[in-house]
Amino acid sequence: TLAVLSYAAAGEGADVVTFVGVDQKDYGIALAKLVEQALPDGGKVAVIQGVVGNPVEIDRTEGINETFAANASIEVVATVTDSWNNADNLAVVQDLLAKYPEGTIDAIVAEGPEMYVGAKYATSIGRDDVKFIAGDYPIEVKEAIESGDLYGTILQDGATIGAQAVEDLCASIEGEDVPAPTHFLELPSITAENVGDYETSWNW
Repeated sequence: TLAVLSYAAAGEGADVVTFVGVDQKDYGIALAKLVEQALPDGGKVAVIQGVVGNPVEIDRTEGINETFAANASIEVVATVTDSWNNADNLAVVQDLLAKYPEGTIDAIVAEGPEMYVGAKYATSIGRDDVKFIAGDYPIEVKEAIESGDLYGTILQDGATIGAQAVEDLCASIEGEDVPAPTHFLELPSITAENVGDYETSWNW
């Protein structure tokens, strides 16, 4: 039995060809780089983690922290969690904006797509002084970038990952070499400048 993994683990006895996905530490690095792009002169930043202790959260946080640590112009003023949950994201953004009035925080970056909720709230109360960065690219995030609520996001696309997994499986069956033990895909940044180049079909 041959298996190409994306999100799920293979059953016992399967011959694993490769794992198709993204490097989650690189995902965190890409998030931090997008913050740096949004704040070319540096600034004060809050980081919203996903489910603390989850392996994906650990890797993304490590990538974010290492990138910011190498940039003296970025100061992390708060690290909180929304557990990758829309309601919790709204709550922590409300708390952050209450704690840090205009001029005391420049960007908030979340490790998942739920950031669109907090960004929309910030727009509703006139806090356009803060740049918001999300992860992943559901329809809600695309619309938030188009409306200006979100500065940008990092594209980890499940459909692309699934399609590549099938391609790698077929290639392996036909005797072709595939990247192994991992086949990590690119993590493009999406902002208002290129949002029209990327479609999406899933909701968060």
